Amino acid sequence: MPHSSGKLSRLQKALSRQGIQVSYRDNIYQIHNEQAAATILLPDSLPLEHKAVSQLLDFASVADPQGHGAACKACATPDFHPGSIAPVGAVVATSPDFVIPAAIGTDINCGIRLLSTGLTQAQAELHKSTIVQRLTRVILQNGRDVPVRSAGFKALFDEGPEAFIEQLPDVGLWQGVNRDRLQAELAECVGLQGFAGRSRYAPEALLQARELLRPPSAADLGSVSLNANFSA
Repeated sequence: MPHSSGKLSRLQKALSRQGIQVSYRDNIYQIHNEQAAATILLPDSLPLEHKAVSQLLDFASVADPQGHGAACKACATPDFHPGSIAPVGAVVATSPDFVIPAAIGTDINCGIRLLSTGLTQAQAELHKSTIVQRLTRVILQNGRDVPVRSAGFKALFDEGPEAFIEQLPDVGLWQGVNRDRLQAELAECVGLQGFAGRSRYAPEALLQARELLRPPSAADLGSVSLNANFSA
């Protein structure tokens, strides 16, 4: 339910019965109960779901009974919604060397990005049918051409993401990609310096003998399904 005053009031009352207090300002929800607090970035046009809120506060309150670590900060991005255990779109920071395995769900490494096209809504409306048709083909009908070298996957696991980018072929989507920008953005990512992977642990489907693979999950957000029958 959006945050409009009437609906937010009903939402506050419903959550209050569960011991959860909620406030909303500048597209940000502040939620807390007796055990924990969290922040949720959510535009007023998107719903705030009870189950997701409860899951987020549950993870925000996780702590080692012996006092060796705990969740320090919890927040959520606009794709926030309930998950199997942890809510999708949640970000939970913990004290050093404290890991919450159950916080990793099927959306691991999922992300969101806001891109500006430079078009106004009126300009986009003139080409709406074409835009919808192309997005449907790319997103829903597997119309993407994102080839990856099997040697690139091996380099990814053995050397890291930089080596993977260096192995990208100059065909398909990659023909129009600024690789210097990819490397620059990669350098800004948190935690990739210690990737520490090994190709011997990689799915066999990613290390096939053929030079190019077109995995259906490449360039996709959300759940990832590895399929051995990649198209050539």
